[in-house]
Amino acid sequence: MKGKATKKALKIIRDHNITNGGQFAHLMWPDSEGWLRSGNGGRGSQRGKGMWLAGGSFLGRLKNAGLITGVNGHDHFLTNKGRALLEAGDDV
Repeated sequence: MKGKATKKALKIIRDHNITNGGQFAHLMWPDSEGWLRSGNGGRGSQRGKGMWLAGGSFLGRLKNAGLITGVNGHDHFLTNKGRALLEAGDDV
């Protein structure tokens, strides 16, 4: 995974105590219109549920790429590979 979004995500994880996808999504995409959409997952309507899922999915992709460690309910941290990518500069 390379690109501006990956670099932004790694900075967020480095600078904040991220424990779940919803928390990450609020920091990654604070102005997204997805927060205003409502969805019904069988337990009533929830606003912004898709954003929580997108945040968790992005964290999963970062973990699968070996850039972060952690699982839902636990803190996420940068791996050595993630730190190296972040320190690589603007050529990410």
